Amino acid sequence: MLNVLFIVFSIIWITNAANLLVFWPLPIPSHFYSFKPLFTELALQGHNVTVVSHFPESTPMANYTDITIMDETTKYNESTTNRINDNLMDVINCNFFQVLSIGWTLNKRYAESILHLKNLQNFITSESYTFDLVLIESFYQEYTVTMGHKFNAPVICITSTLIQPTNSHWIGLPSTFSYLLDIRSRSCDHKTFYDRLKSTYLGFVQIYLERYFYIPTQEEYINKYFNYKNHESRPPIDVMLSNVSLILVNGDLSVGAPRPYLPNVIEIGGLHIKVPKQLPKSIRTFIESAKNGVIFISFGTYIHPCEFPKHTLDAFIAVIGKLKQKILWRWACNTTKADLFIDNVMLKEWFPQFDILNHPNVKLFITHGGLHSVEESTYNAVPMIGVPFFSDQFTNIKLVERKGFGKLIEVNDITENTLQTIIDELLFNPIYKENAIAYSEIYKDGYLKPIDKAIYWIEYILRNNGAPNLKSYSIQLNSIQYFLIDILVLFLICIVLVIYLVYKMLSTLKTNIIKYTYISREN
Repeated sequence: MLNVLFIVFSIIWITNAANLLVFWPLPIPSHFYSFKPLFTELALQGHNVTVVSHFPESTPMANYTDITIMDETTKYNESTTNRINDNLMDVINCNFFQVLSIGWTLNKRYAESILHLKNLQNFITSESYTFDLVLIESFYQEYTVTMGHKFNAPVICITSTLIQPTNSHWIGLPSTFSYLLDIRSRSCDHKTFYDRLKSTYLGFVQIYLERYFYIPTQEEYINKYFNYKNHESRPPIDVMLSNVSLILVNGDLSVGAPRPYLPNVIEIGGLHIKVPKQLPKSIRTFIESAKNGVIFISFGTYIHPCEFPKHTLDAFIAVIGKLKQKILWRWACNTTKADLFIDNVMLKEWFPQFDILNHPNVKLFITHGGLHSVEESTYNAVPMIGVPFFSDQFTNIKLVERKGFGKLIEVNDITENTLQTIIDELLFNPIYKENAIAYSEIYKDGYLKPIDKAIYWIEYILRNNGAPNLKSYSIQLNSIQYFLIDILVLFLICIVLVIYLVYKMLSTLKTNIIKYTYISREN
C-alpha cells in the first residue's frame, strides 16, 4: 500500500514540475547571488531550472542546468572592464540630474559587452529549449523581457532594489513622488521640499521621458541581438513589459518604508539570509577575546578603503588605533597593509559577513549601506554607521537613521573628530541597540519566510497561466485617463460655463433693472 501511495505522489510531483528559465546576462555578482537561493530551491522542489548567467554552479546539482555566458575565449578584455569601472566612478560622483543618464550609459556598456557573445547568441537562437516560465532581472536590462515572447511563457521580473517609477509604471503601480522611495533621489520617505523636488523630476523623467530617450535603445538591442525564430511577430517592448505577470522585489518593511502595492508585486527581501554557520576558528577566537566587543567594517564589493581620499583613510586609521574594541576590516586592496598592523585589527579580503554580524559580541557595523548589508545587519540587530557612495546606499542608510538604529556620514565629511564622535554615540547610547532589536524582531515576524513566499507566488503564476487576474486595468489607461484629467477638464468647462451663464444672467438682469429704472424716471 505504501509503495502504491509513493508512486501516486511521485506521479503528481513529476506532473507539477515545470521548466523554468532564469535569464540573467548582467555580470554583477551581488545581484545574482542575492537570488541564487531561490533558483536552487526551485530545483530542489523538483522544477527543472535552466540558468543563463555568468555565475555557474561549482558543483553539479540535480534539476539545475547552467548555461555560462562567458567561456575561455570570450572573457572581458581589459578595455571593457576599465570602461565599466570608469562608469562606476561616474555614478559615485554624479548628482541627481546626471544619475538617470549615467544609468542609461551603464546599460549600454553592459549590453554592448555581453549580448554579442557566442554562448549567449547560441542560446537565443537555439530551438532546442521549451520553458513554462521565464525569470528576468530588470536592472538596466529591460531587453530581457523578450525571452517571454520567444518561449511563449509568462515572465516574472526580479528587481534587486526597492521598486522604482521606471518599472512600477509598467504594471500600473502608483508612483506618488511626495513620499514613495526613489533611490536615485538619495532621500527616504520623510522628504523635505528639496527631496520632493528631486523625486518629482526623477519620477517625471522615468515615467514620461524614458520612453523617448531610453526604451528605444532597449528596442534596438532586442532587434539586433534577439533574432530567434518568429521574432518578427514580437510586440513592442512596452507591450511586453506591461505584460509581466509578477514582480519580486528585494525589499522588506523593516528595511524599507510602507507603500501601496498591487497583488502582483511581492516583497521577498532577505531571501539570501540563512541559518548562520559556525565562524572559522581564527575569526571566532578573535571576536570572543574582545573584552569590549568588536566593530566590523566592510564597504562591499566595489568600494575599497585604499581608494578613499587620503584624509578619510588617515582618519579611519587614527581612530581605529585608539579604540578599545577589536576591529574586523574587509580589506580587498593590493596596497600594503603595513600602516594597519595594529593589535586590535584583523584584515582579510573576505569575511563571512552574515555569520559575523550574528555573533553577540559584534557591537557595531560600519558599512557602505548596500541593501544586503543593511538587511543582514537589521536581521541581527547590529547598529550601523553608513558611509554611502552611490545607488540605493543613501536611501538605505537614511531609512536606518530615521528608524533610530544607525547614523549616516558622508565620506568627504569624515575627520578623526567626526568619526570618533559618531562611533562613540553608536556604541554608548543604548537607544540605537534598542531600536535595532525592535526592527530585528519586525524583520523576523513574517507569516512566511521570504523564500517560501517567492516559491508560492512563482508556482501561483505557473498554476494560473500567468495569472492575468492579478493585473490592474490601470496599465490600459493613458495619463489623461489615469489622473482623471479629462474629468477635471469637464468639471472645469462646467464651472466656467456656469460662471458664464451666471454672469450673463446677472448682466441681463442688471441691464433690465437699469432700463426699467430709466423708463420709470421718464414716466
